[in-house]
Amino acid sequence: MNIEEILPDSLKLTAIQASDIAIAKPDIIKNFYKLVLLDTYPFSMRAANVIEKIDFKKPELIKPFYHKIIQAFPNFKIEGVRRCLLKIFTRHTDIDEEDLLCELLNFCFDALISPTEGVGAKVYAIDILYQISNKESDIKNELIIAITDQLPKNNPAFRSRGNKILAKLYKEVEKNKNIF
Repeated sequence: MNIEEILPDSLKLTAIQASDIAIAKPDIIKNFYKLVLLDTYPFSMRAANVIEKIDFKKPELIKPFYHKIIQAFPNFKIEGVRRCLLKIFTRHTDIDEEDLLCELLNFCFDALISPTEGVGAKVYAIDILYQISNKESDIKNELIIAITDQLPKNNPAFRSRGNKILAKLYKEVEKNKNIF
């Protein structure tokens, strides 16, 4: 099956229909992933969107790719690919491998402070980092510093999410101070 033929456009409906096809025929999921790895616009972005939709409906079908996706993040040139794939990890920060979690953490911090990263990817990076900080509280202060630094450099959507997460972080950091 030619994957590009079932991705004629970037419409949400097309991605949903393609994800339904892939869920019915899980053997073709690897072909969507291969298309993502080509990092060619627009098909890699369309395929990444399909992978995200599959993960939303049936995460067990995409979970075997988590390791490869995280390792490939720094190589993706297309912002839409990074954004779609980061969205997956806003739902799945329960990564058991410490090295892999560190790679995701590093990529998210890099995306957050990058002057060229799109706001969508930055917002997903904030969400992922916040969720990880709930397990690894050592990064809370670093996350506060990074978000605070980026607030004036980004648009209102970023500032809105950033301020919401900062409020939570400040409350949690203060609560932890009072415990000791």
